[in-house]
Amino acid sequence: MADMFVQNEMCIIACQNDAMAMGGRKAFFELNQLPERDTWLRMPLTGCDGVAKAGQAWVREGILTATVICPPLMGHALTLMANSIRAGAQPAERTVVPATSFPNIEDLQTKRVAHSAGKSK
Repeated sequence: MADMFVQNEMCIIACQNDAMAMGGRKAFFELNQLPERDTWLRMPLTGCDGVAKAGQAWVREGILTATVICPPLMGHALTLMANSIRAGAQPAERTVVPATSFPNIEDLQTKRVAHSAGKSK
């Protein structure tokens, strides 16, 4: 099975949240076939949420490659609502709240280049 993914150049395991990423990692550790397990565990594993004591901590520990920090939305929502009430107008239909990478993109690129260089040796 792992050969199929390697042949199709699967290069990352991206999960909807950090807890799912950890569950996926646990499942890979439990594979009985060592070459397949090792193939999966060498792939970058990412999540989303970026909570300081979970996703960010797992990145610092090297368990996850990266996470996306999604800022809490309640403060933004309350500010939008208060401003709307004060102005007597509807808020904009959409409000974009930027997410950020942890670690930052530049650090991930540096790690990727270093990892690729190590593979070619």
